[in-house]
Amino acid sequence: MASSPNTLKQYWFVLFVRSCQEKTVSRQLSALGFEHYVPLKKELRQWSDRKVLKDCLLMPRVVFVHCTRTERLEVIRNITYADYFMMDRLTHEPLVVPDKEMEIFQKL
Repeated sequence: MASSPNTLKQYWFVLFVRSCQEKTVSRQLSALGFEHYVPLKKELRQWSDRKVLKDCLLMPRVVFVHCTRTERLEVIRNITYADYFMMDRLTHEPLVVPDKEMEIFQKL
């Protein structure tokens, strides 16, 4: 059975994960060999005795996953804290972030 080119093309999907599990999901995706992106920003946090530069989530509960449409199902099955992929309300298909927009977002 030949695969259609549409099933082999990789897209950026928006994966929602359980609260405070973004880094755990990131490690699991890396172990499975999936390209992904967790949006983080550096913030200066101050305690009574010191200041610390800490990585904080830019978008809580969101991990971007770069995979094919069929691999997307593997992500949901194998990632422990994955909840669901963001869906397009009009087409009822998983929402795809264009590669160009993802490149711009990652550079910010």
